[in-house]
Amino acid sequence: MKRVISAAALLAVFSISLCVGRGQMDFAHAKETKARRAALHASLKFSLSFEQESRTYKLNDPITVSFSLENTGKRPAWVNKRFYLTQEVTLTVTGPTGEPLPCTFTSQSGFPKSEYFQRLQGGQTVSAEHPCDLRNYFNLTTPGRYAVVGVYENVFGQEIGLDAFTGPVTSKPVTFTVVE
Repeated sequence: MKRVISAAALLAVFSISLCVGRGQMDFAHAKETKARRAALHASLKFSLSFEQESRTYKLNDPITVSFSLENTGKRPAWVNKRFYLTQEVTLTVTGPTGEPLPCTFTSQSGFPKSEYFQRLQGGQTVSAEHPCDLRNYFNLTTPGRYAVVGVYENVFGQEIGLDAFTGPVTSKPVTFTVVE
């Protein structure tokens, strides 16, 4: 007696094997993407720099800081070079008492323009177009030593079809002093 396999049964077996094969490919791609992102994450360095080299400021002096992102690796990465404070960049400022200061200003700027994205080649650095005055964001009226740490974390790019680096990448702490 011969067995007859229905077309529906063959289709079900074929569909299951496709799904299993696809799942294995998706898993392998996810592992490769995760490894690529980890290597890229290790090669991007975020840093803060002050306009005034001495980093000592009088009570009413602007305390201007700039941001940069450097690709120390070999692989290029799409980055959002807008560097808006409270958007792509967050700062933690610790005051003379050792306590973190609250940020006193936030803004919602919406989506970055496509020209804000740059393909950052290995060895290249991109810097913020506009430095920011920390006094616009934090109460820095108490004389003493302050420390600031920045975090770059981009959430944009996919809406315009870019696999942009997201981060987060944390800067090294930088200190400055406010005097009377």
